[in-house]
Amino acid sequence: MTRLVRPDELPVGARVARAVLSGHTASAPLLRAGAVVTESIRSALERSGVHGVYIDDEPTGGIEPTPALDERTRLEVTNALAVAFAEAPAALSEQRALRYRTVADLESTVVSIIDDILDVDVATLALSSLASAEAYTLEHSIDVAVLGLLTANRLFRERGRIDYTGERTHSGISDALHRFGIGLLLHDVGKLGLPAAIAKKQGPLSEEERDIVREHPLVGLGLLDEAQVSSHAVAVVRWHHEQFDGNGYPDGLRGAAIPQFARIAAVADAYSALTTPRPFHDATPPQIALARIRAGAGSFFDPEVVEVFGSLVAPYPPGSALTLADGQRGVVVRVRPEQLDRPLVRVVRDRSGAPVEPYDIDLFDDSELAPAA
Repeated sequence: MTRLVRPDELPVGARVARAVLSGHTASAPLLRAGAVVTESIRSALERSGVHGVYIDDEPTGGIEPTPALDERTRLEVTNALAVAFAEAPAALSEQRALRYRTVADLESTVVSIIDDILDVDVATLALSSLASAEAYTLEHSIDVAVLGLLTANRLFRERGRIDYTGERTHSGISDALHRFGIGLLLHDVGKLGLPAAIAKKQGPLSEEERDIVREHPLVGLGLLDEAQVSSHAVAVVRWHHEQFDGNGYPDGLRGAAIPQFARIAAVADAYSALTTPRPFHDATPPQIALARIRAGAGSFFDPEVVEVFGSLVAPYPPGSALTLADGQRGVVVRVRPEQLDRPLVRVVRDRSGAPVEPYDIDLFDDSELAPAA
């Protein structure tokens, strides 16, 4: 009964299935679940930079995308992170770390995030939140935390984590995930020190402006009290823009010299940034974003992390629109973990674009059909 549509394609009279966040706190959504779409609501959503809205309708009966976090957890995390981000500019001007209580509150939310993600079927996960452009920094940080923790959990349990000696171990995974989570939530906190002219610039940045942006990992370090946060969190904040081939920043680390947590964060950060609309680019569809991540294995990203990430993230998540190679259009109903790119699709329009009586095609069983390139 739920599908994801772009604001400009929202049918007037449709009922909103999931709240759209405003960019301040999760307690004040831009649009609440259950609201009925009007022309004015559709226009407001387009102006706010929202990239998609889940609606309930008859053709998609039985389609239920699974949120990465339940409503209570997302509210808890968003509010705690909003407090940290609101404090950051003053802390930077006073050259001090975030307050102990601020970080402690964030650490408690990591427990909730981990509890949520360990209970979901990742193949049906709706990874991206729905938010206005103003909410990008908050929601990007939460999505990176979810993606990073999902990937780390699978990687550590299947192949082991790399400990301080450089050896693989299957011990201490739960504790490592909790320490990793705070770094993921705060990975971009240094960007809150960017001049507004750069942070909100609509077009491409100049080389000088890019150099200023590249300072944000080191700026973020100044907001961490290393007596409170772990070396894992510090590694994520400092090195999540390092590249596997050594061409990243701020230190030009290469391969195994980049801490494993930072290598995982780099993939999660890039995927979230690609699939979220920004002033300078439209949202990249999940299947194309995933292809770019895979193409970057060995250059931008750790190949092992990319392999595990690709086994978790569906290129066509449930609830998303899909055009088949023969021109038929539908909505993804279900995804199988063993073949994420061959979903069950509910066809709602024929090759000419005309509505049809909905019916399902299982691409897992139908070798002659495939998603359009």
